[in-house]
Amino acid sequence: MHYDKDGVIIDCNDRFVEILGSSRERLHGFKMLEELRDPKLLEGIGMSLASKTGYYEGDYHSVTGNRDIPLRAVFNPVRSEDGRFLGGVGIYEDMSKIRAAEKALLQAERVKAVADLAGGVAHNFNNLLQMIMGSLEVSLMDLESGGILKARKILERMRDSVTLGAETVKRLQTFARVRATETLADQTVFDVSQTMAQAVEMIKPLWKDASEKDGISIRVRQILEKGVMVKGQANEIFEVMASLVENAAEACVTGGEIDVSSYPENGYAVIEVKDTGIGIAEADLKRVFDPFWTSKKTRIGTG
Repeated sequence: MHYDKDGVIIDCNDRFVEILGSSRERLHGFKMLEELRDPKLLEGIGMSLASKTGYYEGDYHSVTGNRDIPLRAVFNPVRSEDGRFLGGVGIYEDMSKIRAAEKALLQAERVKAVADLAGGVAHNFNNLLQMIMGSLEVSLMDLESGGILKARKILERMRDSVTLGAETVKRLQTFARVRATETLADQTVFDVSQTMAQAVEMIKPLWKDASEKDGISIRVRQILEKGVMVKGQANEIFEVMASLVENAAEACVTGGEIDVSSYPENGYAVIEVKDTGIGIAEADLKRVFDPFWTSKKTRIGTG
């Protein structure tokens, strides 16, 4: 498309007419600076009239007014051989197919994200059910041997596990409505050391009982300072600790030690989980913070 030094269209090709959904008669003599209303488009054209290259990308309302067209355009000034300014030339690109492809790709990514999320949720609840099942087996043995008080204590822990599971469901519902809707009212002040100790105890069927069945000895040392207070959601810290301790136990393939620590430092609450296991492969280190990624081949982890 060519226009003169006043921004009036003097010539255009068939593709330009097709993109704008208009006619050559309608576009010939079209006074862009007077009739266009898009500020960004006018800015791009204006730059070319000021002997500079102008750009435009956006949804352009067609001349006939019946549709919005996703456009990308470049406007360049045009001069004669003797240097006189003559006007400009605009190169338009219809972005409709590209936008459609981007939309399809985004939809595919969303579907994959939902699948990853479902796998992560399934893994979390599988952990929770294993905790409950392991505790249930121990409490049944205590009841058979007359240890009613011990069984009661274990059953209370099972009740806490179910409560944490309900909190996880609630958090997923919040996530589905967009995480930003979460308010300060959803948070409480709690002792992170106490929550960590609870997680270690509740996940015992995973790091102790299951390992001992395979003839592996794993010892967990807790170095937890009391009164490490934070504001947030205790069940989130619980889930993180349960996953970290489980992963640490799985890394100790021939047995070993796991240290769980918490302490205040410079106004922050620090939590640490260390193990004497095989460690993380160097190639995987750059991915450890990717949501839902896992190096485990046999099942999906939460990453």
